[in-house]
Amino acid sequence: MERSNSQTSRLSQLSVVSITSEKPRETNFENPPHELLQNNGKVSSDPPKGGPQNVARITNAVMYGTINSILTIPTMYGYAVILFSHKDFVDFMPALSKLVIFSSVVHQVMFTLMSSLPFSIGQVQDAGVIFLSAMSTSICDSLGNDVPLEAKVTTSIIIIGIATASLGVCLVVMGKLKLAALASYLPMPVIGGYLAFIGIFCLYAGLALCTGLVVNDMESMISVFGNAHNVLLCVPGVLGGAFLLVVSQRYDNSLILSAAIMIMPIVFFFIMLD
Repeated sequence: MERSNSQTSRLSQLSVVSITSEKPRETNFENPPHELLQNNGKVSSDPPKGGPQNVARITNAVMYGTINSILTIPTMYGYAVILFSHKDFVDFMPALSKLVIFSSVVHQVMFTLMSSLPFSIGQVQDAGVIFLSAMSTSICDSLGNDVPLEAKVTTSIIIIGIATASLGVCLVVMGKLKLAALASYLPMPVIGGYLAFIGIFCLYAGLALCTGLVVNDMESMISVFGNAHNVLLCVPGVLGGAFLLVVSQRYDNSLILSAAIMIMPIVFFFIMLD
């Protein structure tokens, strides 16, 4: 019993220090949602059984699910614009955006049912989006103008699905063979350049969402700033991004960031009504 109490006190003093801000921020785990230690002194992730505990567990699950939905659903629309950035997809964007969100739902269901990490969040990631975007754009260009748009959309979706499934198989094989350590041999400049390249695509998607235009390269991005009306349309997006950046850097509470995301469209439409 003394050993268990000692380990519990040690766990209660654990903290996580953020490296994303200038000043270290600590997150204290003194009040975990459920006990991590059993009487035998072994760490366990199984929540205690009982009425009040189950209610608290369900409440926490709903709360975290709501927060994650608020944070990730807007991101999915941006990823949809990156994935289907070719001009042939413009008329199908509402349906394609819903398809991306549905894909994220499938991700989350599989994570919830099969993942050994209870905190995992399933969503379409930005790391592979630029490759899928290049594939869909290449398909539309190679099929030419004689092929119906519906055929281009269908072909792109099928190819993207096959490519994603193939990547999943490769990741499973790498995990089984314990080859994940090979990723550590990638030079940091390569990783940094790749992440910067992803940022450029996110910038394209943001401008496209603000203006309703097709922005998928440097030339189309420059043309956006050549029109005063388009620049005015981009102002709310730039201000909103700066606002979220400040909030995320100053506050460590996810509820505050979620509230900020929800307040932004309310303020926007309130200003538009005036």
